[in-house]
Amino acid sequence: MRSESQPHQTFLRQTGLAKIYFAGNLIGDCWSGFQKIEVRSGSRITFAACWAHARRKIDECRSAFPIQVAQLESWIRMLYDVEDQIQKLNASQRLARRRSLSRHVLGLIEEYLSGEEMSPGRVLPKCNLGQAAAYVRRHWKALSRFIDDASIPIDNN
Repeated sequence: MRSESQPHQTFLRQTGLAKIYFAGNLIGDCWSGFQKIEVRSGSRITFAACWAHARRKIDECRSAFPIQVAQLESWIRMLYDVEDQIQKLNASQRLARRRSLSRHVLGLIEEYLSGEEMSPGRVLPKCNLGQAAAYVRRHWKALSRFIDDASIPIDNN
């Protein structure tokens, strides 16, 4: 019987990552296999969620919820506008801009997702927009990682 001293060693062995021993940032959609990868990798891997995937989930709700989708997508576009403006800056400058500009926009999105326009009386939790909003809320920490690390892109496209 094999004895593993730490749970992440089992994960590394089962996935083949033991041979690769990757350390760094993993940017992707919120596939269940990426969940808790930080714990399973012994904190060598930091997961950051991709805003393009989150935006796509929201955009799929446009026909039923045009007002809410337009509002959310306008803020997401602002996040991408900031990224366009800072792409040629050095890491510390990018980080400072993200922390001032992008953090503010993320605050607007977070507030909207918990506000009146997205309340259960207007958006049922099981409808497509309710599920898209739940996806964003559930993965908020991973979607927000790019504002604290200049090396993390806003998406993996």
